[in-house]
Amino acid sequence: MSPIKNLTEIRRIPRIGKIHTGIKKRNAQGVEYPVAVDYFVFPPERLGQIKDIYGTDKPTVLPIIIPIDDEDRWANQYYRAYSKTRGLLCKGTGETANRLIDLETGGMATHESKQVEMRSVECLGRGCPAYQAKKCKEMMMLQFMLPDLMPVGVWQLDTGSINAILNINGMAAMLQALYHRVSMIPLELVLQPQAVKTPEGKQRIMPILNLRINTTLREALSPGYAMLGLPAGEEAVEAPDEEYPEMIAPDAQAPFGEEPDPEFEEMLPVDPERGKPEVKLPRRKSSG
Repeated sequence: MSPIKNLTEIRRIPRIGKIHTGIKKRNAQGVEYPVAVDYFVFPPERLGQIKDIYGTDKPTVLPIIIPIDDEDRWANQYYRAYSKTRGLLCKGTGETANRLIDLETGGMATHESKQVEMRSVECLGRGCPAYQAKKCKEMMMLQFMLPDLMPVGVWQLDTGSINAILNINGMAAMLQALYHRVSMIPLELVLQPQAVKTPEGKQRIMPILNLRINTTLREALSPGYAMLGLPAGEEAVEAPDEEYPEMIAPDAQAPFGEEPDPEFEEMLPVDPERGKPEVKLPRRKSSG
């Protein structure tokens, strides 16, 4: 029997779940916001297994293996804007973007939009009004395997930390220089203290993602240290899960937490009858 073209030849490793580097807290008005933590957060049903394997249910170091060399799959990174009601609204490179447009207003769709259409538009990156309003940010979606955890499959971790993105891209470049690939090499994903600057220019120590080879250079270059890559082709790992990322904490925040901007009404609970926020937080006083 002949194979089905563009289907039979595709191989996919199952996606197991998501790991986070933040937790949720509530402010006095009951609004949830993400708070960075200095350990990896696994799904609650996995905590017993995590403690058995790593000796704690709050590990700060994870032995990992990147299963594929295609950077757009294992370290997918774009400007992204989300809505809790519509999911991904805009995904851009700093030059071009795919954006969900409100056909009535011509602007980016909101929860009130009636007719919408995904269009290719110019991406202004940090110069975009959505970015400046904190509705869009740089985001990396990491996909990797945990060799000590059952079952075998791919885990995903999303980060909006610019410092983490720089760290991981830097290590990826070094791996390419050493091995001409990044896949099937014993690595460690770690959360370690790193000095970062706040938007006000102050320095703060925060737990930041890093990727490392935890051995000597001599051993890393020895025959057999890095395993053979998977021969399954670029479809071996699915494209990243683009669902609303609920645990993306700011890179430099008030000690391990920063309440959401009260002027960003998309973050507030929505009254299903009126389509407006149920809670009105007081506006911040102008610094001028």
